[in-house]
Amino acid sequence: DLKIPEVFAPAIKKGLPIKAKFSGNKKKIYDGVVSAVSSRINAETRSLLIRVKIINKNLELIPGSLLEVTINYNERNSLGVPDTSIILEGNKTYVYKVSDENIANKTEVLIGLRDSGYIEIISGLNEGDNIVAEGLKKVRPQSKIKPIIK
Repeated sequence: DLKIPEVFAPAIKKGLPIKAKFSGNKKKIYDGVVSAVSSRINAETRSLLIRVKIINKNLELIPGSLLEVTINYNERNSLGVPDTSIILEGNKTYVYKVSDENIANKTEVLIGLRDSGYIEIISGLNEGDNIVAEGLKKVRPQSKIKPIIK
């Protein structure tokens, strides 16, 4: 059972994925899900009580263990590019999109969240588009490039 601050209550739903780390071994991560959510906020603690089920195949976790739990409550699938591929000019954002003929075309994109060296692309690119991820200073619009596929 976990107590979640009430500000997160609207986002917490049954079935959300969780990751748990045992305080004695933070390198090992256990997966699980939110299995139950209380229907009301505790007025004294201003928290929401939830229950999680953790996959513990080897029985390494024992009841009462102190865990650090992360609930991924606002995840979404989106397109992301390395932050090294972003060009900022004024209040506009661009990437170099590579055509089938290996021509670098400067393309305006709308960006979203940043996470772990990647930036979410809301519009301007499609899945499968090739971009210039590094070495932007050596690239000019409409120039032919030699792509290195990673």
